[in-house]
Amino acid sequence: MSIIEPRRRGRPRNKIPRKPERKLYKIDQVIRLLGITGRTIRYYDQLGLLPYVKRSDGGIRLFDDQDVELIKKIRKMQKEAHLSLTKIRELLFKTSQGVEDTSRWIVLTDSTASLPEELVDRLPIEIMPLELRVESEKFSDVKVQTRKLWEKSKSTEGRPSVTAPTEAAFIQKYRQLANQGFSRVYSIHASAEVSDTYKNAVAAGHKVAAEIEVLPIDSRSIGGGLGLLVKLIAESIANEEFGMEIGLLLEKQLPLVFGLHMISALNPLVLGEPLPQNYVSPDTPPQPLLDKIFQFKPVMSIKHSTGDFEVLECCKDKLAGMRLIIGLLEAEIKARGGYIRGAVVSYNHLYGEAVELVNEIKTRYHNAEVLIAEASASFSVYAGPETLSISII
Repeated sequence: MSIIEPRRRGRPRNKIPRKPERKLYKIDQVIRLLGITGRTIRYYDQLGLLPYVKRSDGGIRLFDDQDVELIKKIRKMQKEAHLSLTKIRELLFKTSQGVEDTSRWIVLTDSTASLPEELVDRLPIEIMPLELRVESEKFSDVKVQTRKLWEKSKSTEGRPSVTAPTEAAFIQKYRQLANQGFSRVYSIHASAEVSDTYKNAVAAGHKVAAEIEVLPIDSRSIGGGLGLLVKLIAESIANEEFGMEIGLLLEKQLPLVFGLHMISALNPLVLGEPLPQNYVSPDTPPQPLLDKIFQFKPVMSIKHSTGDFEVLECCKDKLAGMRLIIGLLEAEIKARGGYIRGAVVSYNHLYGEAVELVNEIKTRYHNAEVLIAEASASFSVYAGPETLSISII
């Protein structure tokens, strides 16, 4: 069955927001905004004065707010300081070319990141596991399957919990990487609003500063969104880009991470928690009303401005949830002028639905790289044992 059904007269449709938060500009919009010619803008781009200008899926140049500010700065340096464009480029983009050894750089992330295993093995990526717990039993996130974690939860009637790596664990990991010969770590982690991982990474980084350079990054995301940023940095290192270039690329791409998550199984999340005595207890079959409530599929996102989860809508079934995800995704990409660099579809349990979503996106956006990955057990603690997510950048 196709995700998108033909419209039926009189049938209510999921509401799609008209104005997503983020936006990119086409060249004619920049021309009107700054009062300069398109030829000038294209010339700046050709000279390398506008690094990492984005392009739509159809190849059209797209500019963000940083590009607009950079053009203003270039124009000011031309008019007031009478500098040549070559000199302006040297002043704006100084690099220690030929000095930095990127082979000694690595990306460290936590196990909430969703990425295919072969990609993690191929790129300079190291995974920091989170600790999972069901009752008194502990598990390492990288060693336990989601299914086994929730089977254990069901047998003990205790909801799984997750603990961020401690400051001491980060110190140990950073020193281990230093002993392996690494000189710089891009330590990028799940949103600080949903986990203490980033906070502990920052504290540990200060304490090992004399041994290894640690650059902590709050992804303001989780799952596939975090995975896409990890991939972005790791590929930049593998391509021998310099620290300033990687920093600029990350700064321009971070606000464009957009993720949607559908929760398919609500009852493990609700019934795993202690409930009042006058309510349905975990060992009692749900009442008919609860049965109906648990059939709903919430669709959530993480707002980049806050880094926290936001429930967008509750859908009546999985198909309605997938239609909503496609609609929200299209609205977001439309607000960007058609820009989509890449996507990760991640899942727990819902593999068939994930494949269907991948095929739908590939059909709509021919030039975007679309990956599929099983979400980690730690992600399931936040969203339950049955989830379907898509993240784009």
